[in-house]
Amino acid sequence: HHYGFPVLVTSDAGATFRRASIANAPNDISVLSIACPSASSCVAIAEHDFALGYGSIAPAIAASSDGGRSWHLVRVSGSQPKALATSPTTALSCYDTRCVGVVSASNLLPLTGLSTLVYTGTATGSGFTVHQLHLAPPASALPINAALACNRYGCLLSLTVTSLPLSSTTRVVALAPSGTLHHELTVPRPEPAGLGATASAYLATAATASAWLVPARA
Repeated sequence: HHYGFPVLVTSDAGATFRRASIANAPNDISVLSIACPSASSCVAIAEHDFALGYGSIAPAIAASSDGGRSWHLVRVSGSQPKALATSPTTALSCYDTRCVGVVSASNLLPLTGLSTLVYTGTATGSGFTVHQLHLAPPASALPINAALACNRYGCLLSLTVTSLPLSSTTRVVALAPSGTLHHELTVPRPEPAGLGATASAYLATAATASAWLVPARA
């Protein structure tokens, strides 16, 4: 548990940092992923700690229009869980001003198992929309890693989940520009060792990988 908005900003190439501010959020908020599609516009996936009491977390989206010095929570429209039972695995990617974020965790309320939420909006807009991505994982699955890369055709998402007895699988899916599921890429079985780490490293550095993302064109 902590107090204050945990984002630090530098304007001198890292020589000094100062704490950013947020206008309309409680003290108990964490920031999980940040993307800045321009020098002035930034978007963050955040979480409200203790949203419904101890052990509950609620996802949120924050935005900045001054290079990350000051932030505000943005309106999110659509159905999402009231709280999450575990700290989520997140990924965030922007192309031009369009941003897509993924939050994957176990639900607390309602009790429906694993949730993978996709948030879409613009870094300069007034709000985001959210919908659930239905990947049909095992009921006991917990996400352990996520990576996301977007271009003008859509996004490519790699999500690694683990389930008893401590086995892990990686799902790689193409998303349409709206963030909806376009199709799932075939992963060889048995899954190659290190596939999740390899896919994550590739996606984190390949936001212009059009050869992967062209199939997501609607």
